[in-house]
Amino acid sequence: MTPAGPPQHSLALANFGEFIIERREDITRYWVAAVDRSAHIEASEDLTFRQLRDHLPQICEELASVLQEPTPELPRTEASRPSRVHGRKRWEQGYRLDEVLREICIIRRDFLGRWLTAFQEQRGPMESATQQKAKQIVDWFFDDVMIDSAVQFVEEQHQQMRDVHSALQRQTTRAEAATKAKSEFLGLISHDLRTPLAPILLEATAWLADRRLPPALRETLAMIRHNAEMEAALVDDLLDAARLIEGPLTISRRETDVQECITAAAQFCAREFAGKNIELSVELLATRATIAGDTTRLRRALRTLLRNAANVSRPGAHVEVLSRNTHHGELQISVTDTGGGIEEQVAKGLFEPFEHGRLSPYGLHGVGVSRFVCKGIIEAHGGTVTAASARTGCGATLTITLPVSEPTEAAPPR
Repeated sequence: MTPAGPPQHSLALANFGEFIIERREDITRYWVAAVDRSAHIEASEDLTFRQLRDHLPQICEELASVLQEPTPELPRTEASRPSRVHGRKRWEQGYRLDEVLREICIIRRDFLGRWLTAFQEQRGPMESATQQKAKQIVDWFFDDVMIDSAVQFVEEQHQQMRDVHSALQRQTTRAEAATKAKSEFLGLISHDLRTPLAPILLEATAWLADRRLPPALRETLAMIRHNAEMEAALVDDLLDAARLIEGPLTISRRETDVQECITAAAQFCAREFAGKNIELSVELLATRATIAGDTTRLRRALRTLLRNAANVSRPGAHVEVLSRNTHHGELQISVTDTGGGIEEQVAKGLFEPFEHGRLSPYGLHGVGVSRFVCKGIIEAHGGTVTAASARTGCGATLTITLPVSEPTEAAPPR
């Protein structure tokens, strides 16, 4: 162990400590002013002089006590109490860690420059070795303050992260409970809505099978059946929405010609398009359109895109459906309308649950359940559905992309 310095060496250091206690008010004033002037310590701008000063005189007293009882090595346990809580104090006052470290660097320079010089001007110069020892003690002291401040900041941040994590867990639990309740509610109400539709559809279909019906009555019954089928499709969407809230859809697959599904969807929506005086054209250019899919759900997804186009189009507008194969061999189905344009942000969220989407020409919008389910159906088939503006400020194109099945070779004749 290195021996302690001579008595005059210790006396000079003790006198420096006494000087710091005598001038601690001046030291803290200069400390606060230096921090306030620093462009790199933004947190100080929101604090009063009293808040910035706070525990600084006690830090000066603590440094003085270390100088008055110097040891060859400064144990870290000696830099304690006010200096050790400096980081926590500044954390509570809104400092960042880099701001605390800058503050300590500023005051360290002040002690080694301004105050050590002022002491020697007032009390007489120190010997070179004593001056070096004084600088070493000041360095050690403020090194400990910096280390402890960093540790305290990390501890505070960890605690804050733990608090945030706990809050998120509580929110997640509440959200999961709410989601489950919503899913159960949708399932129950969908079942109740579907129950009265079944006899309406059966009765209307039975009556339409009678060829003796007069044309006017046949048209009325056809309209009743069509609207009941639309309501049934909406109920199916509600049931699928409840399933999608729980996770991806499980679908039953069989060989499906998607272009036949497009034709069936267009035929189903023809009455709605005609009633709104909107022209619907279908161009099927894909040479490969067979997938292993859920035919019923694919038709429902395609009807959703067609009805969406009808809802946002004015009378006399034109809606175009086009199927083709991409150069990657995928099947692409696009539905292009001439309604209002679609903003990028709206396009991104168009297929999210309960997003309103674009307004109709009459200022109305849907609740977005069917588009959400459409996306779920397409994704269950390994595909995607997207929305983009067709032209600047006018119309939109909704595009489904699906992987197609590899063509099977016919068995050679025996």
